[in-house]
Amino acid sequence: MRLKAIISGRVHDVGYRVFLTNIALEFGIDRFNVFNTFIEGKESVVCLIDAEEEILKGLKERINTQRPDGAIIEEIKYTDYKNTVPPIERCMQVLKNRRFLAYANL
Repeated sequence: MRLKAIISGRVHDVGYRVFLTNIALEFGIDRFNVFNTFIEGKESVVCLIDAEEEILKGLKERINTQRPDGAIIEEIKYTDYKNTVPPIERCMQVLKNRRFLAYANL
């Protein structure tokens, strides 16, 4: 089952993508992606997940009840997702490269 979660509020520059990726790894999710964007002028994090329904249920519970320090949630929306979700390794590589680039620019 594929799901798209959109989390809006103060969600950029608080470690939300790393936070969500770590939760996905805890659940053993193989197909996962997360990225920052703006939707209707609001900071948003979009999370794409492909996992069994029971795993999605647990993941949604964590998303609804936990957040990184500094995050302020205004809204969380869930919708079915029809497209392919890439392997989680791709997401992890992007996060790793961004962290390296941030340190390289010091």
